[in-house]
Amino acid sequence: MSYYHQTPIMKRILEFIDESVYIKATDPNPDVDKRFRRYNDIIDAMGDGVDLHRSNLDFKRSILMIDLEYGNQNYPGEIFHNPLGSFQKLEPTRAAVKNMLDENNVSYIETMTGQGYNFTMGVPRNSQTYASLLKVGEQMRVLPESAAKRLQHKQSRYGNVPLIEDHIVSTAFGRINDYIFDSIRDTPGLIMRTTDLFDNPEIAIFDSTQHAYLLSRRAFRTVFSLHQKSRMHPKYNYHGPAIVTLPVDGIPLEDRIQIRQDERNSYARAVDIARNSTGEIPNTDLTNLITNYLFSNTAKKHLEFAEKLGFSDSEFTLPFLKANSMNWDIPPMPDWSLIGGLNIDPKLWDVFAHPNDEMLKPTNIRHIIGELSSKGVADTEIISLLAQKYNENHGWTVDVTKTDPILRAEYWVRTLKEQL
Repeated sequence: MSYYHQTPIMKRILEFIDESVYIKATDPNPDVDKRFRRYNDIIDAMGDGVDLHRSNLDFKRSILMIDLEYGNQNYPGEIFHNPLGSFQKLEPTRAAVKNMLDENNVSYIETMTGQGYNFTMGVPRNSQTYASLLKVGEQMRVLPESAAKRLQHKQSRYGNVPLIEDHIVSTAFGRINDYIFDSIRDTPGLIMRTTDLFDNPEIAIFDSTQHAYLLSRRAFRTVFSLHQKSRMHPKYNYHGPAIVTLPVDGIPLEDRIQIRQDERNSYARAVDIARNSTGEIPNTDLTNLITNYLFSNTAKKHLEFAEKLGFSDSEFTLPFLKANSMNWDIPPMPDWSLIGGLNIDPKLWDVFAHPNDEMLKPTNIRHIIGELSSKGVADTEIISLLAQKYNENHGWTVDVTKTDPILRAEYWVRTLKEQL
């Protein structure tokens, strides 16, 4: 009997993906990407050796997730070859995240993934938290008109799921992620970054890059999924067992490390954990966390940044959102003549000439933002420059072509300016 067909494993996964709009399974061939929308397709998705992800989109509520990972620039596969030591280094950061969530009475399911932890929670659409996040999204201007139009175009695919509202709620939660990051970034131990910015050889990645994408493109690993990424990428040089994504509650770190890679008898020890655990994503109340955020320096910075986006004269509106929230005044084209006269680092011209893959590297994007900002170039102009490159045909993967260039560029400018 295959791993995924064992009843306890299937029960926990079904709990975790309950009401998801789609599940995404990738078999050991990384070029194969299958999408499923009906529960009777689940068995077809679950062959031995697939990674299984559920959509952030959900038929009943908004699903929110915090992603924490360990990164090692010189030894990318360390967390697979020396998992206990790597996770012990990550432990102070994990504890800081948990303490902040617990102090604010946030309910979540915590799962141990191949390279770190996910903290996942649900927000019902009829809740005060959902309404509050919509308001935060409006106030902080999280949705550009270009992204709103793309989501509007996709809406018919998802039936009664309020795609645009859910995107605003999720992206507003991204601003809450910034607040958590700012609050705990000085935690002793590994330095923290929001993406792969290796200012030290080893870092804790409080990964907020999911908020650079349209919600319809976001998915994350299910509980009890087998993790194949480590065996598919040569840089990890890992040829051991596939790794089980485990729920954390009540299981000591040393035991989790042993159980997740124990493939004997179709991962019998993981199956035992599944018998006595839950895969349900709990609903949560974020009132305390949102309130503390709104009175924080992080929110003040977000408001100041939102003002810098300017206001266009577009007449595009949505019934549930103030028009000037979406109508950012981003130049349709960057002023290359201005940039050419600024005496910027010559290396950046090579980056501009070869955006794929030079502008997929967060360190290069940060360098662009830092150089141009130091020369007095406005944030809107930098957003325009990045968006133009993402919008051009440079052989990008679907991760770039199927999201919104303005949304992606704004994310990088807003977050990386804080990590120069």
